[in-house]
Amino acid sequence: HEAKAQSGEIAVRLTAILTEAHDAGKKLTELKDALEMKDREISRKIQAADAEIRITVRDALAQSSDRVAEITRLTKRLETVANQAASSLDSSDYLFEDDDTIKTKRVYESYGHKE
Repeated sequence: HEAKAQSGEIAVRLTAILTEAHDAGKKLTELKDALEMKDREISRKIQAADAEIRITVRDALAQSSDRVAEITRLTKRLETVANQAASSLDSSDYLFEDDDTIKTKRVYESYGHKE
Protein backbone atom coordinates (compact mmCIF):
# COMPACT_ATOMS: atom_id res chain seq x y z
CA HIS A 1 0.00 0.00 0.00
CA GLU A 2 2.82 2.39 0.90
CA ALA A 3 4.77 1.52 -2.23
CA LYS A 4 1.70 2.29 -4.30
CA ALA A 5 1.36 5.71 -2.64
CA GLN A 6 5.04 6.45 -3.16
CA SER A 7 4.88 5.43 -6.80
CA GLY A 8 1.85 7.71 -7.22
CA GLU A 9 3.77 10.63 -5.68
CA ILE A 10 6.76 9.94 -7.88
CA ALA A 11 4.49 9.80 -10.94
CA VAL A 12 2.91 13.16 -10.01
CA ARG A 13 6.34 14.77 -9.43
CA LEU A 14 7.68 13.25 -12.64
CA THR A 15 4.67 14.59 -14.56
CA ALA A 16 5.22 18.07 -13.05
CA ILE A 17 8.92 17.96 -13.95
CA LEU A 18 8.14 16.81 -17.51
CA THR A 19 5.56 19.61 -17.86
CA GLU A 20 8.12 22.18 -16.62
CA ALA A 21 10.73 20.75 -19.00
CA HIS A 22 8.26 20.94 -21.90
CA ASP A 23 7.34 24.57 -21.01
CA ALA A 24 11.02 25.48 -20.66
CA GLY A 25 11.70 23.89 -24.07
CA LYS A 26 8.88 25.96 -25.64
CA LYS A 27 10.25 29.14 -24.05
CA LEU A 28 13.76 28.33 -25.29
CA THR A 29 12.43 27.73 -28.81
CA GLU A 30 10.53 31.04 -28.74
CA LEU A 31 13.62 32.83 -27.44
CA LYS A 32 15.81 31.22 -30.14
CA ASP A 33 13.31 32.26 -32.85
CA ALA A 34 13.16 35.82 -31.48
CA LEU A 35 16.97 36.03 -31.41
CA GLU A 36 17.23 34.74 -34.98
CA MET A 37 14.65 37.30 -36.12
CA LYS A 38 16.52 40.08 -34.31
CA ASP A 39 19.78 38.87 -35.85
CA ARG A 40 18.29 39.03 -39.38
CA GLU A 41 16.87 42.50 -38.66
CA ILE A 42 20.20 43.76 -37.35
CA SER A 43 22.02 42.24 -40.33
CA ARG A 44 19.67 44.08 -42.71
CA LYS A 45 20.24 47.34 -40.83
CA ILE A 46 24.01 46.85 -40.93
CA GLN A 47 23.91 46.14 -44.67
CA ALA A 48 21.76 49.22 -45.27
CA ALA A 49 24.09 51.39 -43.16
CA ASP A 50 27.12 49.95 -44.96
CA ALA A 51 25.58 50.73 -48.34
CA GLU A 52 24.75 54.27 -47.21
CA ILE A 53 28.29 54.78 -45.93
CA ARG A 54 29.76 53.52 -49.21
CA ILE A 55 27.54 55.90 -51.20
CA THR A 56 28.47 58.82 -48.93
CA VAL A 57 32.19 58.04 -49.19
CA ARG A 58 31.94 57.66 -52.98
CA ASP A 59 30.13 61.01 -53.26
CA ALA A 60 32.66 62.70 -50.95
CA LEU A 61 35.55 61.32 -52.99
CA ALA A 62 33.92 62.49 -56.22
CA GLN A 63 33.42 65.99 -54.79
CA SER A 64 36.97 66.01 -53.49
CA SER A 65 38.28 64.90 -56.87
CA ASP A 66 36.25 67.61 -58.60
CA ARG A 67 37.58 70.23 -56.19
CA VAL A 68 41.17 69.08 -56.67
CA ALA A 69 40.68 69.30 -60.45
CA GLU A 70 39.22 72.80 -60.08
CA ILE A 71 42.08 73.89 -57.81
CA THR A 72 44.59 72.49 -60.33
CA ARG A 73 42.84 74.31 -63.19
CA LEU A 74 42.72 77.60 -61.25
CA THR A 75 46.36 77.24 -60.20
CA LYS A 76 47.44 76.76 -63.82
CA ARG A 77 45.32 79.74 -64.85
CA LEU A 78 46.88 81.84 -62.08
CA GLU A 79 50.36 80.78 -63.21
CA THR A 80 49.49 81.79 -66.77
CA VAL A 81 48.20 85.20 -65.64
CA ALA A 82 51.25 85.69 -63.40
CA ASN A 83 53.59 84.78 -66.26
CA GLN A 84 51.77 87.18 -68.58
CA ALA A 85 52.01 89.94 -65.97
CA ALA A 86 55.69 89.21 -65.41
CA SER A 87 56.43 89.23 -69.14
CA SER A 88 54.58 92.52 -69.57
CA LEU A 89 56.67 94.02 -66.75
CA ASP A 90 59.82 92.76 -68.43
CA SER A 91 58.96 94.68 -71.59
CA SER A 92 59.67 98.35 -71.99
CA ASP A 93 55.95 99.24 -71.70
CA TYR A 94 56.30 100.12 -68.03
CA LEU A 95 58.77 102.93 -68.77
CA PHE A 96 56.48 105.92 -68.86
CA GLU A 97 57.32 109.45 -69.66
CA ASP A 98 56.79 111.92 -66.83
CA ASP A 99 53.28 112.94 -68.00
CA ASP A 100 52.19 109.32 -68.17
CA THR A 101 53.62 108.67 -64.70
CA ILE A 102 51.66 111.57 -63.22
CA LYS A 103 48.44 110.35 -64.89
CA THR A 104 49.08 106.83 -63.63
CA LYS A 105 49.66 108.10 -60.08
CA ARG A 106 46.40 110.04 -60.20
CA VAL A 107 44.48 106.97 -61.36
CA TYR A 108 45.97 104.86 -58.54
CA GLU A 109 45.24 107.58 -55.98
CA SER A 110 41.63 107.88 -57.17
CA TYR A 111 41.22 104.21 -56.25
CA GLY A 112 42.67 104.79 -52.80
CA HIS A 113 46.21 103.59 -53.47
CA LYS A 114 49.04 105.61 -51.98
CA GLU A 115 52.72 105.41 -52.65
